[in-house]
Amino acid sequence: MLIHRYDTPFSLVFYLFYFSIYLFQMICGLLTSWFLEIVIMRMLEGFWRL
Repeated sequence: MLIHRYDTPFSLVFYLFYFSIYLFQMICGLLTSWFLEIVIMRMLEGFWRL
């Protein structure tokens, strides 16, 4: 259903391009959430030490 035409190489290239963008967005979202979590924990630790 997602890939309906395999005979044209253009649709395959477009599908790979779309999939790479999706993967890149997912990895960036994971990295930013992990980084924000670390920053917030460090700020809370510094605040509690004061």
